[in-house]
Amino acid sequence: MSYARVVLPLKLDKTYHYLIPDEWEGKLQAGQRVVVSLGPTRFYTGIVCGIDTDLPKALLNNKTIKTISDVPDKDAILGQKDLELWHWISRYYMCTEGDVLRMALPSGLLPTSATIIRLNEDFVASKRLSEKQQNLLDFLARQPKKNAATIAIQRALGRISVDALTELVRAGAIRVEEELIRKYKPRTETCLHLSPGFRTEEQLTEVISSIKRAPKQQAILYEWLEMCEDGVQEDYTMAVKLAEFTKGDANRSNLVRALCKRGIFQTYEKEISRIAPPRVKSSDITRENLIQQPFSLNPDAAVHFLETRDIAEKEQLLIQQIADTINKGKQVLLLSPITGEVETKDCFTEKLRKATNGRLLVYDTTISDAVKVETFLKTATSDEPFVIMGQRNAVLLPFKNLGLIVVDEEHEYALKHQATPRFHARDVAIWLGVKNNIPVLLTSETPSAETLFNVMRGKYRRISLPGRERYRFRKNTVIEAIDLRKTPKQQNGIISPALAEAIRQTIKAGQRVLLLQNRRGYAPFLVCRACGERYKCPKCDVSLTYHRSNHKMICHYCGYNAPVPTACPNCHTMPETANEPVMEAMGYGSERVEQEVAVKFPEASVLRLDSDVLLSAKQRSEVQQLIDSGNVDIIVGTQLIKGQPIWNDVSLIAVIRLDAILGYPDFRSYERAYQLLDQLLIRGCLSNSENTPTRLLLQTYDTENPFIEQLKKGDYNRFIENQLEEREICGFPPFVRLSTIIIKGFDEDLVDSCAENLCKNLCEFLPEGAVSQPQKPSVARIDMQYIRQITLKRNPQTDYRIERTAIQKALSKTLQDTPAYKKNRIIIDIDPL
Repeated sequence: MSYARVVLPLKLDKTYHYLIPDEWEGKLQAGQRVVVSLGPTRFYTGIVCGIDTDLPKALLNNKTIKTISDVPDKDAILGQKDLELWHWISRYYMCTEGDVLRMALPSGLLPTSATIIRLNEDFVASKRLSEKQQNLLDFLARQPKKNAATIAIQRALGRISVDALTELVRAGAIRVEEELIRKYKPRTETCLHLSPGFRTEEQLTEVISSIKRAPKQQAILYEWLEMCEDGVQEDYTMAVKLAEFTKGDANRSNLVRALCKRGIFQTYEKEISRIAPPRVKSSDITRENLIQQPFSLNPDAAVHFLETRDIAEKEQLLIQQIADTINKGKQVLLLSPITGEVETKDCFTEKLRKATNGRLLVYDTTISDAVKVETFLKTATSDEPFVIMGQRNAVLLPFKNLGLIVVDEEHEYALKHQATPRFHARDVAIWLGVKNNIPVLLTSETPSAETLFNVMRGKYRRISLPGRERYRFRKNTVIEAIDLRKTPKQQNGIISPALAEAIRQTIKAGQRVLLLQNRRGYAPFLVCRACGERYKCPKCDVSLTYHRSNHKMICHYCGYNAPVPTACPNCHTMPETANEPVMEAMGYGSERVEQEVAVKFPEASVLRLDSDVLLSAKQRSEVQQLIDSGNVDIIVGTQLIKGQPIWNDVSLIAVIRLDAILGYPDFRSYERAYQLLDQLLIRGCLSNSENTPTRLLLQTYDTENPFIEQLKKGDYNRFIENQLEEREICGFPPFVRLSTIIIKGFDEDLVDSCAENLCKNLCEFLPEGAVSQPQKPSVARIDMQYIRQITLKRNPQTDYRIERTAIQKALSKTLQDTPAYKKNRIIIDIDPL
């Protein structure tokens, strides 16, 4: 008798033991999916993380050990290294393995049970039913299968009380059942073949004779036999797609159907993959247009950093490195922030697909869940060479034959997951590579301070390309600061006179202009002319943003939206005339910049790019077509423009308000600003000829800010060195490791009290100076929940497990002393960004 330790897709900090059925005794492996029950009725799909021959002592007297209900897979879909990775993530990032499971596996591989209410069609009421009870029975009667899930019922009829349902169950009107809902269904196609009883010459002669009075059916059968002979299928076992054989002809379909009724033909459903097959069978990779690889990965160094400022060169080097790895029969994981881009013939994704002869699989939010399932299963079961290009959760795919991990644009903050489990994909990739002796290649034109710090101290191997001038692109750039203090008040709009003149010159020269305003919407807030109050979100401590495109006020934190008010919500002052609204728009977002630019330059074609515009693949495709047409002179956008395919003939880049970017209350704000502007400059330089300089204009009220001078020098590494010197003095990463504990709740007093007591308990278990006092974040209430946070600092030389244990002890003590604190939500963010 054996027991399986099962991880369930729930926020539970333990595994559960289940008895292995006799038919799976000795066969069930760690890494296999199992369907198990939890509680009286609910079923979940979990992962076996181990097999025990004996129960733990705590469970020896437990007579309610349940048996595994189902084993969906014949073999394990996770290896031991994958389970070890899950365990490390759960310990390091202080989450449960169930949290990791939900992130790692596509939802299609995690069927769970749903409560189904089934109608008894023979029921006759003996007494009058309530209106809601009658509505429920009528609703079920209208369903094709006379049943519905409780979620669908609530959506259609609203909430129905438990007492009302219980009465119907006791009366025999309905039955309540738990049903396992499987979201993933394999794609199939109908195939046609001869029945096994008609596959010899004698049998065929006999059957042909038996249908001589049906000459058209005979003709179909003769056609089939000719196909078999052409395919050298003398045993007539050949199968073809039914759709291909009938050719969409209704008459042919009827004839085939008649032959099936006679038992001569048979149809069956064949599973087909949603993943496009490689374009060629050869394992050799196309080497057209690839430069000779100037470097190799040192087997003695686990982590490598590729230093290059040339994006095109970097892409070629990555493609070559990936191609070489695939030619060695190995698989490649490429974590990249550009997945999901509109694919054009010149984009990196298409170049990589061509270079690998189609051995590229994309794993990101743009693909369906069914494709995710098949991609996951392919990595779990196949050791053939291919490359997976994906976003952060692709690092959790269960590769069988991984030979290289590439983290492109390793500085991107999108690699850090902002919900539990709050892992950083770059750091997880590094742990995975070091643990399993797989080379890890980090790349970025503007690497993070943490990565450069590790390169400087020799922890990561720097790959510098021989004969390359690191900053040669900056020779063809001009960076200027426009002093907004000197702009006349009557001309002090969004676009200064100096910037307006530069835009005119650029458009006149047939070049494009890029205007960066890192805030979407029309205006950050509306203010009442009478009382001076801002129009705030009722659920958050933040102003509502005015979106002129849909004439709504929207909260960018909780999603609350409301119509633009005509009267002040605070003092109820009404406008005197329609042309003088009482609520005045203050500040500006990308919509307002777009409007002013369109007014100032009526002859120019203006395009706005922000997350409001690029919501769907269709919208992104439409934008791409517009850009490709050449009918765009000025592009206004937020920071996401960096990854958009707009970089053709962009010779002027302007920042509408540099102060807003640098003034963000974060010790990384200067680093982020430099990375953003430098990346824009690099892309702008690449889009122009050598004779056309790229200009970067910075509108600011502080032209003496040393950041501007550092940006002009263009020495990114030196800039980061200066930042590191300041961080060492102030005690910021990478010289310390940060963790943030966030307390959220609907009762402000309870949140404050919880934060204070937790802080007190943390101080008992951690060194002096390691724990900050509870603080209010810049937005201290979101979606009706009050927020407090505590910051912890840890010496990087100290084992992280010491801090994690202390946090766990402090949390346990705090919640045990005051159980009411459990009403709050406590979030732990390790290495926050």
